[in-house]
Amino acid sequence: MSDIPITDIHTLFGTLPASDLDTSLPTLLRVMRRQHVAQALTYSLTAVQFDAAAGNDEAWQAHLAHPQLYPVAVVDPRRWVGCEDEITRRGAQGFVAFRFFPQRQGWPIDGLPFCKLLRAVERTGKPVIVTSGAAGDPTRLWHAARDLSVPVVISGVGYAVLGEALAVVQETPHFYLEMHTVTQPFQMELTVEAVGVERLLFGSMAPAQYIRPSLKMIECAEIAAADKALILGGNARRLFALPEPEVMP
Repeated sequence: MSDIPITDIHTLFGTLPASDLDTSLPTLLRVMRRQHVAQALTYSLTAVQFDAAAGNDEAWQAHLAHPQLYPVAVVDPRRWVGCEDEITRRGAQGFVAFRFFPQRQGWPIDGLPFCKLLRAVERTGKPVIVTSGAAGDPTRLWHAARDLSVPVVISGVGYAVLGEALAVVQETPHFYLEMHTVTQPFQMELTVEAVGVERLLFGSMAPAQYIRPSLKMIECAEIAAADKALILGGNARRLFALPEPEVMP
């Protein structure tokens, strides 16, 4: 579907410890071009695994060098000290969203540090993206973020918790769902039927995962072409205030 400008809301770059995957920045750019992805939200693995501030610096530098990459700031509540200042600084700097990884980093979604940091993100006016792939996590996220005035994107939802995530999105108008793990037959059609097309966002987790499965589920779904265009980029550009990109050749 190279005639549709694609915006990928979940890409990354850096080093994965104990892995031989090539997740370098050049590889991400190469994969984007090969799969006709015109623009992408991205974060640094350094921010997730080691030092959030240092990794966020890397994401900003990647954006400056490659304007089609829009930086997402990672926040780690385990550190706590300085986290609110980091959120304020990155919001003013021009980061387009904030991302949290409770499972990966081992902290509770219903913990007080995360709840307080959500309020700091709210003051920036930027959306928040939270990996919520374990049973009960979408509901805990709903309790923590249901009163926020900014968009909340549920990420990392596989088959086991898709129903729970859909119930949360149905319940709360400012919740959205990232689609990179919704790859089972007919899941796309059922998801559109459940929550509508306007709150579904394409993400791939490239280059750590292959883009094609997520793309093919959208391309082959029995939904209108206009709806596919919204999922593949139109919704993301509206939500994250991104410019309209050129169609990739």
